Amino acid sequence: MCNPMLDESVLVETKQELVTDLAAILEIYYSQHANAIVNQVKRIIGLHDPCNVDNAMLQLALLCYLAGVRPAGITTICEIIDYCYTYAISADLQALTGAMYRAEAARINLVMATSSTASIHSWQGNMAHQLLHAAQMFTVAANAVIRSDDGKDTQLKYAAEKVQTGLSSLYNAFMHLPDDTHSRWFENLLEFMSQKEA
Repeated sequence: MCNPMLDESVLVETKQELVTDLAAILEIYYSQHANAIVNQVKRIIGLHDPCNVDNAMLQLALLCYLAGVRPAGITTICEIIDYCYTYAISADLQALTGAMYRAEAARINLVMATSSTASIHSWQGNMAHQLLHAAQMFTVAANAVIRSDDGKDTQLKYAAEKVQTGLSSLYNAFMHLPDDTHSRWFENLLEFMSQKEA
């Protein structure tokens, strides 16, 4: 819903001015992705054909992430979008890009932590290695799900593969427990999962 405080013709002109200014800024810092980002903003604020705002925000978040747009740039884009609406629809953009950046940072840290435990010979080290690898796979899966814009795309298939790999590492982690302790862990896990399903 467009901002009711502005006349329609004034609003369209204002939108175009804002987008022109945004394009100029993006061209300086993010020239490779500037046009795609600006076109997506135009769709969201109604200067292009009508679109599904949720999907458009997801695509915009992904474009900003791929371009490496910094938080100040994200804030500027959000302010432009929110100015044209009666409610703050840009919250998703900040949340999505923030999640993508943080998930990638977490993945990098998990890769380093997993590598650090690879040469530990104790069962504790081996178990920690498998648990860290599982966490790494789940983080990659989460980032893939965030990037998915429908229920059938390759990102979801990729996420499912990473979840399966993570579960395999989780299973292997239990196998490093001494004696029959892993059996008790599995029993507790299965009991917990059955309670959730009920």
